[in-house]
Amino acid sequence: MASFLTSLYLLNFKQVEAVHNREVDCIKVCERDLCSQGPYRNAKREYFLNKCSKCKQQYRKKDVKYVNKLFMSYKCLYLSWDINQPLIMFFSNGTIVSVQLNIGNNTVEKIEIDDNLNGKLFPSKVVDVVICQSCIFITYSEPKLAVIYMNRSSPSFSTKIFGKKRGKLVGPEPKIMTVDLIGPCSKSLERKLSLNLHNDHLLVWWRFSDDDVWPWTPVVYSMERVNMLIYSLNDGIEILCTAKVNGELINAIYSKQNFNQILTLEEVKCKAERSINVCIYEVVQNQCHHIFVAKLPMHGSLISFDWSSTVDKLIVSDSNRLLLIYDLREKSTIVTYLSFLPKEISWHPENCLAIIIGTANEIQCFDAALNCISFEMYYSKRMHNIIDLNSFFPHHFTPQKVLWQ
Repeated sequence: MASFLTSLYLLNFKQVEAVHNREVDCIKVCERDLCSQGPYRNAKREYFLNKCSKCKQQYRKKDVKYVNKLFMSYKCLYLSWDINQPLIMFFSNGTIVSVQLNIGNNTVEKIEIDDNLNGKLFPSKVVDVVICQSCIFITYSEPKLAVIYMNRSSPSFSTKIFGKKRGKLVGPEPKIMTVDLIGPCSKSLERKLSLNLHNDHLLVWWRFSDDDVWPWTPVVYSMERVNMLIYSLNDGIEILCTAKVNGELINAIYSKQNFNQILTLEEVKCKAERSINVCIYEVVQNQCHHIFVAKLPMHGSLISFDWSSTVDKLIVSDSNRLLLIYDLREKSTIVTYLSFLPKEISWHPENCLAIIIGTANEIQCFDAALNCISFEMYYSKRMHNIIDLNSFFPHHFTPQKVLWQ
């Protein structure tokens, strides 16, 4: 019997009360007048000061309030928490927030806020963001692509945020370049982004179906019906090729193993039923070719999905509580059923297991063969197949995103 040790962190920038017991460790950063609430307030204050004496001056309490205001006013479009890296958040107004967590004592060490892009973007029109080592790519609801060049004072991505020089990702006068995207001119499309393995190709895709109503034009150009654009980033930004999928494009992402392959999820309408297909497109000699298609045995509507870190395994769930793993290498499918309606799915970085969050805040874990992994709390000997997060909080809350480090 194999087992592993892990910790679950729930990060909230609002004032949330937790049910304190031996299984839940809750540390709050708040004003002094709020610290008097709850039992054992003096012991808690002394414990927090002793535990966080080394890092308590690394951030200000108003930074926490500022991040909370960002969540209430803008959309968080980018989340990243790689191993040995800070938690990075990019908001639609251009603010970049980096949070350094101390895993050893469950505290927040540093909060860095980069607001050099404030006033240079259109918060209500920003759709998607992709960050690489040298650039930030941003798409809008309009057919435009913004390229923001990062501060090159330090080569490492982490030292740009938490280095000794406290450098910013973006300088005070960032270089911003705007590119007009080809395709439909509709302002209601959500144009998404994906970078390939070598960061030299950029995929821009959007979702629309053949049933969508388009304004009448005397001539319909083929470029107005495409929904995938591939740009070359070698010498500037140049269009490489375009493609149009047969059905409704749900998701498109570059492969992490083949730099010229694009994996897509497509919903195809056949007679009276709809099917979900996994397709592979390959970019060869400035042309996009459709080389593979596989139909997933699903009958309900797709709710959530996630690709593995190597993008060779896909886990999906539908409205019928079906949970499915499709292996691109083995061309095999594994199916099971959940006892709750799923909301969010996230693969482990090692692709050994996946965690599922339900609509009623249930948590369940499965391995790569869809065997249920039981939970055992640190101070409890009882095994749980499902953890109910509502039992640890007196008020209802909803997790918005699941990240593995």
